Amino acid sequence: MLPVGSLPQFWTIECDRFVCRLDAKDVPLSRIVALVKKEFQPLKLVTLTPGMVDKRLRMLDQDVSIDYWKDGLSEEGNEMMPSNEGKAKVQELDSEDVQKMMASAGLRIREDNEGILPSRKMGQVSLQ
Repeated sequence: MLPVGSLPQFWTIECDRFVCRLDAKDVPLSRIVALVKKEFQPLKLVTLTPGMVDKRLRMLDQDVSIDYWKDGLSEEGNEMMPSNEGKAKVQELDSEDVQKMMASAGLRIREDNEGILPSRKMGQVSLQ
């Protein structure tokens, strides 16, 4: 767990997960503070500000091993969670398909001493 810095001594990893889940849902910081105080009784009477929560979220965001936001994003109904819908499918192309695609994009193939390179020639399309 990252050091909590100026956060109250009762701050736990569960608090981290909770604030990240709320942040993923775009809950305003002031509302996150109120919800934390309601959810975690030991924090009810301590000083906790939106700035403190914002700083903690930024610290957590710097640690690439933390995936606490995933829970908030994966909850049902959240459009921000990536899905497989609409992803491009990989398609095998033979050289004839590639040549047709290049021709339709205005590219021509030229031989070079290191192999075949696509090049753009304005106004003309030629395949060699």
